[in-house]
Amino acid sequence: MTRRILISGASGFVGSALLRRLAPEPLRLRCLMHTAPLEDPSSLGNIEVVQADLTRPESLQGLCSGVDALVHLASAIEADEETCRVVNEQGTRALVQEAERAGVSRMLYLSTAAVYGDGIHRGIKVDEIAPRPASATSASRLAAESIVLRAGGAVLRPMFIYGTGDKWFIPAFARLLLGLPFWINGGHARLSVIAVDELARLIAAWCRSSGAARVGVYHANFPEPVSVREIGATLASSLGLPLPSEEVDFDELMTRLNAPPELRRKLALVSFDRFYASSAVWQHLGLTPDAPFQQSFLEYASYYRAHLGLQHE
Repeated sequence: MTRRILISGASGFVGSALLRRLAPEPLRLRCLMHTAPLEDPSSLGNIEVVQADLTRPESLQGLCSGVDALVHLASAIEADEETCRVVNEQGTRALVQEAERAGVSRMLYLSTAAVYGDGIHRGIKVDEIAPRPASATSASRLAAESIVLRAGGAVLRPMFIYGTGDKWFIPAFARLLLGLPFWINGGHARLSVIAVDELARLIAAWCRSSGAARVGVYHANFPEPVSVREIGATLASSLGLPLPSEEVDFDELMTRLNAPPELRRKLALVSFDRFYASSAVWQHLGLTPDAPFQQSFLEYASYYRAHLGLQHE
């Protein structure tokens, strides 16, 4: 019997990559979208598009009927505290309750390693340190995790995601290279990253998995971290961005900039180690990670050149 998967946030950054991967497979995909679909649903083959709103539980009624598994990707990001609470926490609770009413026993939620909060993180295992979210987005996503886990589901925690559709990580890094001619702390900070299509591959493998559902929390990143210098060098060679000519200590730079707390926090993300033990999810799903950042980024260079308004080579 063909398996039916319900995907929330199917038109988003990760959701779009997941659809590209799953659409050719013998699955029935029911996609929850907050806005109107990008194209006529009749042209989407095995994809059924349903408009619903996580903030309106009544719109979710019947959504999970006939569904075998729920992949919950929808989240409010960089929104105000109330929006994050209503969408990420209350919306997840409403969706999970609807899934449980329909007898859906397999659930996967896409969270973020940012739930651990600020600080230097070097290869920590899942919950080796207590989560201490430093933003409304992360706090509400941690609350959503708890809801899914209590229902017997699984949670993925990537850190920095790059690839087609990325409007956050690489664009911010590029602006940093263009605006600050410094390697902060020598550019030696190591970061956990994952290509969006690799993350989609992990989620797709979870969707296909038979037998007992994979449950619990997993870090979802390329197993080896990449240094800020390596990221900068890759962007320089692929996008023609300048490389810093000087090195500066983080605290010294913050003093020079008279940096407000929010800027200080954002720069700290790429100034200190922020990487997580991430091999378990690959092993549990029987996958081998693809190429590291320096190679896989090349697949997305044209997207970033267009997004950033850079001249083509």
